[in-house]
Amino acid sequence: MSGVKWTDEQQKVIDTRERNLLVSAAAGSGKTAVLVERIIQMITDEEKPVDIDRLLVVTFTNAAASEMRERISEALEKKIDNNPENRYLHKQLSLLPNASIMTIHAFCLQVIKNNFHMIQVDPSFRVADETELTLLKSDIVKELLESYYQKDNNDEFLALIESYATGKSDDRIESLIMELHKFAMSNPWPVKWLKEMADTLHVVDEKDLDDKVWTKMVTRDLEQALPMSIRLLEECLSICQEEGGPIGYEDAIALDLKHIKSIYHQLQEGYQHISQEIMGMKFGPIGRCKKGVDPIMQHKVKAIREDIKESFTAIQDQYFFKAQAHIAHDIDQTYPVIEALVDLVITFMENYKEAKAEKNMIDFNDIEHYALNILVTDNEEGEKVPSSAAIQLQDRFSEILIDEYQDSNLVQETILTSVSKIHQSMPNVFMVGDVKQSIYKFRLAKPELFMEKYKTYSTEESKYQKIDLHRNFRSRENILDCTNYLFSQLMSLAYGDVVYDEHAALHLGAPYKPCEEGIHAGPTELILIDHEEVESDEIIESKEVEAKVIAGRIKELMNPDEPYYIYDKKNGIYRPAMYKDIVILMRSTSTTADMFVETLGKYDIPAYTDASTGYFDTVEIRTILSLLKIIDNPRQDIPLLSVLRSPIVGLKADELVRIKTQLPEGEFYDAYEQYIIGTIDEDDLSQKLTAFHEQLTDWREKAVYMPLHELILHIYEVSHYYNFISVMTGGRQRQANLDLLVDKAIRYESTSYKGLFNFIRYLEKIHKYAIDMGEASIFGESENLVRIMSIHKSKGLEFPVVFVAGMGKQFNMQDLNKPILLHQDLGFGPKYVNYELRYETKTLPRSVISKQIKNESLSEELRILYVALTRAREKLILVGSCKDIHKKIEKVSTYLFLPDVTLPNALIGKGRSYLDWIIPAILRHADGETLRACCQGLVIQSPEALYHHRSFWEVTCITPEQTIEKEEVHAQERMQSYEALTHWASEVSYSDYDKDYFDKQLNWVYPAKDAIARSVKVSVSEIKRQNMLLVQEEHEELFHDFEPYKPAFMEEKIRLTPGERGTVFHKVMQHIDFNRMDEQDYLVTYCDQLERNGMLTEKEKKSVSIQALLRFSDSDLIKRMINAEKQKQLKREMPFVLGINAQDIYDACDLKETILVQGVIDCYFLEHDEIVLVDYKTDYIKPHEEQVLIDRYKKQMELYCRALENISGFTVKEVILYAFSIGQEIKMDPFGLGD
Repeated sequence: MSGVKWTDEQQKVIDTRERNLLVSAAAGSGKTAVLVERIIQMITDEEKPVDIDRLLVVTFTNAAASEMRERISEALEKKIDNNPENRYLHKQLSLLPNASIMTIHAFCLQVIKNNFHMIQVDPSFRVADETELTLLKSDIVKELLESYYQKDNNDEFLALIESYATGKSDDRIESLIMELHKFAMSNPWPVKWLKEMADTLHVVDEKDLDDKVWTKMVTRDLEQALPMSIRLLEECLSICQEEGGPIGYEDAIALDLKHIKSIYHQLQEGYQHISQEIMGMKFGPIGRCKKGVDPIMQHKVKAIREDIKESFTAIQDQYFFKAQAHIAHDIDQTYPVIEALVDLVITFMENYKEAKAEKNMIDFNDIEHYALNILVTDNEEGEKVPSSAAIQLQDRFSEILIDEYQDSNLVQETILTSVSKIHQSMPNVFMVGDVKQSIYKFRLAKPELFMEKYKTYSTEESKYQKIDLHRNFRSRENILDCTNYLFSQLMSLAYGDVVYDEHAALHLGAPYKPCEEGIHAGPTELILIDHEEVESDEIIESKEVEAKVIAGRIKELMNPDEPYYIYDKKNGIYRPAMYKDIVILMRSTSTTADMFVETLGKYDIPAYTDASTGYFDTVEIRTILSLLKIIDNPRQDIPLLSVLRSPIVGLKADELVRIKTQLPEGEFYDAYEQYIIGTIDEDDLSQKLTAFHEQLTDWREKAVYMPLHELILHIYEVSHYYNFISVMTGGRQRQANLDLLVDKAIRYESTSYKGLFNFIRYLEKIHKYAIDMGEASIFGESENLVRIMSIHKSKGLEFPVVFVAGMGKQFNMQDLNKPILLHQDLGFGPKYVNYELRYETKTLPRSVISKQIKNESLSEELRILYVALTRAREKLILVGSCKDIHKKIEKVSTYLFLPDVTLPNALIGKGRSYLDWIIPAILRHADGETLRACCQGLVIQSPEALYHHRSFWEVTCITPEQTIEKEEVHAQERMQSYEALTHWASEVSYSDYDKDYFDKQLNWVYPAKDAIARSVKVSVSEIKRQNMLLVQEEHEELFHDFEPYKPAFMEEKIRLTPGERGTVFHKVMQHIDFNRMDEQDYLVTYCDQLERNGMLTEKEKKSVSIQALLRFSDSDLIKRMINAEKQKQLKREMPFVLGINAQDIYDACDLKETILVQGVIDCYFLEHDEIVLVDYKTDYIKPHEEQVLIDRYKKQMELYCRALENISGFTVKEVILYAFSIGQEIKMDPFGLGD
């Protein structure tokens, strides 16, 4: 990347070699560019060059790996342009396709396939579909529980059921087994972890407690909490003794202080020693004050003391809730029950492994653990050490580079450590990430791995070194200042795992050209909607109010008279903001995003959300699923009624009643049949039912033999439902959803499950376990509309204008209510259930784990908030609702007299929403006057560095009534426009704007009128004919006629058309044995067999050139195909359906309509976890005319690549056309097909 001016820190990262290097790269610091430059410098180093295939580059996603390859390729090509004779650079470019730039799972797969002899795995395994695995696990766990119920002497298992099942079903136990299995698999040695964690619950008596990890956590918690209590009480004592202070409270405060200091000084003695004193401590009456006391001082002391009392009582309730002997007893009583659970999980793991082996498939956990078993072994002392396979990889890789290191887990850490040279005292691991952006706790990521190294690595030159990249090249200065202002107060080691100091803070690096003041940038906005005493059933209303507030603010930004300007980096100019420059971020989109889209639409603001839920709740999917259910089994009343009521049949409610009156008792299906049979007069209803019944019978017959995706497409066509929904509101989205159902059917057909019944189960599991539940995406990145997305989905992206909505929404802490809590370090946190006396109670492990999970969740929420704020380039607007701002401010003000910049842990720990953190932080800023004014008499002593902080804020407090007033104004404006249109008068003078507007409205022409005549579903062949020039020569070499010349009047139709000949050839290739293609006798016999089986006619058989097939058998391609087929990695004649933009097919189409494309892929195979696409071509071309075929089939291959990547999840690395007329492979670049 010559020409780039790197910062000193970036250059240091690029140049530092031969050590373990940890790079803490803040948001927008250009870490990817630096990582690429480091790789380029390593492979082009004049003194110590390293071949690109001697680097292991581990990325978080496949997309990141592809981007990395592309950037490296571009950089190498630039260097080659400057030095075309450099053979070394050409060599690196040729090595790049096979370089180890991949995800951790791709690397592990590579390890497994190269060493499968070391583990009991068939090398032809496949990685199973996630939903298929969910179905399999569900079946296995049900069988497992059934087998345990039938065992004798099984008291512990029955105690487990009695303790933790609901009594109505085993669903909770099934979920617990699968959750614990998932949890255990995040540990390198899952069975060992399960047993060790269960053993910690064996407590002989109370003396054992001091040795347990939970009691050590209790004393640690007290060590963190009590100093702040002592400090606050000392402050209260000082206030009491001041003039006008509440001296009457002094004795009570002094006694509290004495007790808490005593406890604090005894913490080193251990849990047992302090328990009696803590249990016995009581907060007595605070006392009385005489007249003349300053009411503000009195209130302050009383509020602080009440807060300390509340916090200390919580500690008593959490950790010291009964006598130690009873605590020890309760824990030990859970031990045999948890042992039974662990036994169940281990048996489940064994059964699950066997079931996968029978189906020759593995899951993503297997990928990591099989690789781990290959790379790590036990030495004579029983220690885990690198295996011989790992040592070979240590010698192969000069350096290991890990991107997004903060999201690694323990298994991945162990794998990559095993192939590094650390064991040879030659550390060679480069790690880059940002612990402040570690937001994947739900995937069991361990940000602690990053922080442990960050604490121990040196900033100086050493074998274990760290470098901070804190310059941000994305955002304007005020965005950075506001982010720094907030997180300097909110983040700490206790919450967020980071000390937010100058090393962690963001520093300006983005060059923005100066622009006229007032039309761009501006302060960061905080818009608070004050719902006074909002009831719980009004929560939806508060979300709607937020949506209206945001819509109003967007309208202001987009006002054509006073537009908000943003800096266009690409063109280096300022321009008015567009809708696509704006994003609305939410913690979760599942219950809110659709409502936001609808609300913004009412304000004429185009918006779109790519939500991860809601797919199965759409009417079109519910209807088709109901139809599939009754095709499988018509005796299901609810699905049957749903279909009858739907547009597919179109019955009205009164008609359904008429049907049911035929047979009031029993199932509706019987009444339905009775009506068809028993109606003498063939009325309209009878005709409708008869027609539908005949159609349903036909579908049920077809379901037996027809591929599922074809059945669904057939239903769409015959029922006309696909066309019907196209004219409904959101028709384009609805059709895309139905297309996605076809895609799911194709995915299902590649699993080990078969049949319609299992497909319905498959979809039910997708729905139940929230796997891939989002609606189909129909908008591209360039669409001019407002995006609404979750904060998680926004990670790695940036937007000029960012709204963060739902700042007042409570954090989800539902996991704390589970009957057994799980923690990677602390193990099990069960309730003690006495099922004989029918009561349950908490245990000490549960209380400790609950507190730890809560703290970790709050840390994660802080990091999620950091990610949200750092997405903004130019404008940041925070919007939130709360019940009563006045009370919220009063509550947090207890802590706002302290001189510390960082807010106390006690305040952060009590946070239940982002506003609980942001409000106290803004209260300490000069721009927080609007908040301070909400509480009369509120005194806040803010540190000077915060009160006069350089960040700029604009705080607005509004009520729902004010939003209604704005909405009325908006409605009035729309009504005026409508009236102006309907009462046009020539004598009235209209502005140019009005004239243009009305002219556009009155002369509007449907922009896609040409599309009316186009089919909504086309084949790839049709697209090919429309987009390519077909050469009309006969395919002379492959197909030839042996008949002598006959006069035209005597000639029957012997010659086949080029299309017919192509079809014949594909039939031949579909079933041919590749291993025997070099045997001429086999080829002749095989073609004869195809004729006998009716697959070819006699004249079709005669048209096949045996010589062309023999030439193919001698190609390099067939050898690769045979090898792939041996490993069961090759597929032939694979059908697909793909929804694509009409503009990609029809050049004259202006609208982005979705077209359903269907086709059949000749052949593809997996090679090193990437796809090689093969297409047979029988066109006649001359030697050296390969480009003719490339140009002719470019569009077709582009569609095939897109379909394959969508269906398989793998990247297409190579496209090969095999031209039989010249007997040659013609390679196409898959990355250039879309150009």
